[in-house]
Amino acid sequence: MIMEELKIILFDSEELTRTLVKSYLKDMSFNYKIECYDEFDENLISNSSFLNIIIVSINKANINLLNKISLPAADKKNHFIIISYENITDLHVKALRAGAEEFLLKPLIKTDFIHSIQNIYKKNIINSEKKSSSNVYSVMSFENGTGKTFFAINLAKELADLTKEKVLLVDFNNNLNDVSFLLNITPVYSTFYFIENLSEDNASEILSQISKYKNTSMHVMANSLYNNMTVSVNPEKIRDFVQILRKYYKYILIDLSPLFQKANEMILNNTDIIFCLTQSHISSLEKTKRMINIGFSRRNIKIILNKFSSKDAAKINEFQKILGREIFWKIPKNILATSVSLNKGKTLKEISPDMDVVKSYIQLAQYITGRD
Repeated sequence: MIMEELKIILFDSEELTRTLVKSYLKDMSFNYKIECYDEFDENLISNSSFLNIIIVSINKANINLLNKISLPAADKKNHFIIISYENITDLHVKALRAGAEEFLLKPLIKTDFIHSIQNIYKKNIINSEKKSSSNVYSVMSFENGTGKTFFAINLAKELADLTKEKVLLVDFNNNLNDVSFLLNITPVYSTFYFIENLSEDNASEILSQISKYKNTSMHVMANSLYNNMTVSVNPEKIRDFVQILRKYYKYILIDLSPLFQKANEMILNNTDIIFCLTQSHISSLEKTKRMINIGFSRRNIKIILNKFSSKDAAKINEFQKILGREIFWKIPKNILATSVSLNKGKTLKEISPDMDVVKSYIQLAQYITGRD
């Protein structure tokens, strides 16, 4: 399911609060709209498909407004944040009992405000994904050497281990054939074969030819070293291809080519979330920002900082400032483990399950599925 757009509705006549909210929101990595009103009016809250975060200023004179924001259990669109100069425990408790998800003191502190907005937004992503019959994630980067395919392989393995559901890893990496090499497999049929031949009528038969990875629920659709994929794929076939896969697999990860192509565009149009890998050096961050702004600014992109080292920890804010958006996840660097994994054709967990880098993949799988 593609993420709904976010709308921020602020009910506060104070100019300082409006200025702070608009300023803080500029640091958000996701798309949003903002509306500002002097006084609370429930008729101004949209009943559209937007996810609404409604910020209401409360004081002693208008405390009765809390009676108007009581949320029914079935209301999944509207999420309230109460803000106030009144640092009174009773007011705080009443706000939360009325259905508010956060209570923030004025003047608003940037870190607290951003944290509250992000928590509501991310929680809505998880709830949305739980309802979806399937989830399609594309993995991409704008330069070679980011570890994109290695990331896709290890995340697919963790999704399979965690959920025990059918997970499909699709190698759409054109002639590079990295998936076959990294997993030490030789598929009989290429990804191109499946795109060309898969239909509603033969799906069960055709997909039965995809092998599971060892004894897991991860299935791998890869390109053999001698059966390469062509770049001239009918976009309509790609759309149908992804829609059919959704009916047979709970989680689908598509490893895209670093080259920008029409075929990639069709896949992205049928993707729920794009994981975009970058690294911590300035050139990688700048290129990622530039390419996202050119053609991906309106998409649901999640930035993955790969090969993250301890010395990068103090620079996260600097990295996010360069990117102009939040870093969604960090994957630790482990050169030795990666080298062993590559040489043996195994996933990182098969090398050593207790490493920090493995735990990071496990936690990411837990986060995007909403499972422990």
